[in-house]
Amino acid sequence: MVTQKDLVPRLKFLKNGEALVGLVFLLAGIFVAIEAVSKLKALWFLFSPYFPVSFQDHAGQRLLNFLPFIIGVFINLIGSICAVLIGIVWALSGLGEVFESWKQSPPSGDFKHPELVAEALRTGQGQHWQSSAIIRMFAALWPRARLISPISHELLSLLLRSCVKTVFAGILIAVVFYIVQSAPGLLNRYLQFKVNFLVPSPKPLFLLLGFMILLYILIGFSLLPLQRAEFVRSSENVMVRGKGDPHLFFALLEEGLKLLTARPLQHKMPVRLEQETNPRIRGTLVENSPEPVTSWASPAGYICLPIFFLLLTMGFTRLIHFRFITDPIPYNVFLRADFLNYVLEVVFALSLMIVGLQLADVTRRLFGVRKFRSTVVFCHVGAKLPYEPASDQKSAALRRSTRETEIKWKIVEGVDDQFARWVREPEGTMTFRVNSYWAEVFSESVSAEGARFLVGMHKAPSMEAAMERILKIPLSVNFQFESPVAETKDIKASSEPPPRI
Repeated sequence: MVTQKDLVPRLKFLKNGEALVGLVFLLAGIFVAIEAVSKLKALWFLFSPYFPVSFQDHAGQRLLNFLPFIIGVFINLIGSICAVLIGIVWALSGLGEVFESWKQSPPSGDFKHPELVAEALRTGQGQHWQSSAIIRMFAALWPRARLISPISHELLSLLLRSCVKTVFAGILIAVVFYIVQSAPGLLNRYLQFKVNFLVPSPKPLFLLLGFMILLYILIGFSLLPLQRAEFVRSSENVMVRGKGDPHLFFALLEEGLKLLTARPLQHKMPVRLEQETNPRIRGTLVENSPEPVTSWASPAGYICLPIFFLLLTMGFTRLIHFRFITDPIPYNVFLRADFLNYVLEVVFALSLMIVGLQLADVTRRLFGVRKFRSTVVFCHVGAKLPYEPASDQKSAALRRSTRETEIKWKIVEGVDDQFARWVREPEGTMTFRVNSYWAEVFSESVSAEGARFLVGMHKAPSMEAAMERILKIPLSVNFQFESPVAETKDIKASSEPPPRI
């Protein structure tokens, strides 16, 4: 009987998508290699009694009557040899992928579009849908598209491109078969060359392409959001007055936010921002301790695992166990009636493997999505204002209008001009409004070290208590110059009495 203690490690393995994909390639490689070796042994036992081969008179003419058999055996032989080689490659690469997936993950990447992350914290709403013009147009037609995570947007774009390529492949196949069907009439009309052959139906190829389009559509539907992501954060708005530039306020706050991490985890570099329309409004985005979160992948990924295993193995087994005509028939009859059937069978087997590899790539992308949890704080200051009490109605109305209005931020690099101007006159007193927003956020990336996208945020009770103290750190700093300490000189010992004053 399987206990809960034994079930937990198994479930942990099922959450490791790269290991599952590697395991499927390992099994597929072993399967096709074993099938190919058994077929090569059967061919050896079939033809070994005829070695060494000797040709008699008129052997070539007699062999032409066995042309279907010879071509079929050649397909079996080449397919089996390729299956052994490629099966070994799949097995080794799959085994390496399994071991590679259990290694320690590299440090997480930075936020993609940190200015949108800051605005999401300020407004309490997802903003990454604005990063693409196509997504904005799609969201205008279907507002719920704003709820789709950025990673899902990337995967949906990948699936859409795959569907378009599949449609073009179908059109190309239709054109090729039309040309082949029209070739006898064209040759007879323009070159007076009479030729006649039977063209098989391309229906198997069209069914395979239709199956892939249907599968891509179902995978796309699985990526659509079933429920709205949570975007809840805490905020505090205060008026600050003192002798110091907001640039220093940000620096002190950024150092204080390191206290949110008790363990020695990585700290991301703060990102300084400014409002596009009003450069006097500056902000800083600080993230602490992004750590991976183990979670279940998309259900479509688990469904794709057995499908691409079957596609890969079926493609090779159709070549390994290629069915051919064993009875002797005239070669001209074979070329006219059955040769194109042989070609279609080989093309269909290769198409199964190509489609299986494409589906394996999609599955690897579905399982490659990484989720992270971290604490993020966004603090920005308004323009320098005359001092007003925090409870003033005018200030409250101003804060509400600022929160409701959409703000576009941009990243600031290089020397801060406002800070440089303050350094020349550091004794001046100034007043500015400080707006702070913080939350424990969840982010996603397409790989362990790839750029991350914000997908949700919520309030953390432990963070609330810590932020109450951290926000007071810049307000508690007060440095003053002290007079230099007089240097003491060594007094040499002397027998004479000290001089009297």
